[in-house]
Amino acid sequence: MIIGIRDIPFSGKTLKFTEADTDLREALGDIVRKNAIELTITLFPVEGGADLHGEIRTKVPMDCSFCTNEISIPVTEKFHELIMIGKNGKFHSKHGQDQMSDDLELSYVNNPEYNLTPLLREIVQSNSPIQPKCLERGGPEGSPKCIADWDYTKYSDTNPGIKVNPFSTLKNLSVKKK
Repeated sequence: MIIGIRDIPFSGKTLKFTEADTDLREALGDIVRKNAIELTITLFPVEGGADLHGEIRTKVPMDCSFCTNEISIPVTEKFHELIMIGKNGKFHSKHGQDQMSDDLELSYVNNPEYNLTPLLREIVQSNSPIQPKCLERGGPEGSPKCIADWDYTKYSDTNPGIKVNPFSTLKNLSVKKK
């Protein structure tokens, strides 16, 4: 997804994309698979570059780390990127300092076209959990209930009176054939 930094009008420019956009589907399709994607980007010109604000909403399909059910983890993330052409070090926003107050990232590019794909992939992947969980295991709303009957207190040293085979929970699991 390429944006032209020098093509931004002084009043700014807002772009909206959905999963129907081929460029966005190519950029994130292998991560989000068939899930919906909503991307809103607002660009403002700054001296020597562009001030980019955006929000992405999607779901990332993953497997629960407890029961291996496939679940979709919602990702909703706002981002703010300052894109500068070259490394001249001089820039200022013509739209006020209030836009500089959030988590600002600074990127330098060598030409006036900026590829959004690496940025969007980083945002989605960094907001995906390392250990995805179903709803019963602390996952986000909308996740399925976990079928694994795993209670850590049964197998810990804090509860020495209960002797349970830690593999007994496997009898509750079933394999789905596709």
